[in-house]
Amino acid sequence: MDQLNEIGSGFETMVAYHLLQGMRKTVPKWKNEYFGSSFAEGTFGEMLDMEIAKTMSNQKTLGIAEIIESKYRDYMGAEQND
Repeated sequence: MDQLNEIGSGFETMVAYHLLQGMRKTVPKWKNEYFGSSFAEGTFGEMLDMEIAKTMSNQKTLGIAEIIESKYRDYMGAEQND
């Protein structure tokens, strides 16, 4: 079931990443007086969002991975009983 845990965690990471990306889009872009607004800044923001999403998933912040695992186990148990 380690593979199931990995799948659930990966899905939770992607959900958290897209949640963070959506939140970032609501914040007005500002120009940094030292660096300006650049492609590198956008890339760094995406990388930061992905690392935050991974941390959220590893800490089981959203609980999506556990729900996926639980539902899959319930489904497999019901399928074996049929």
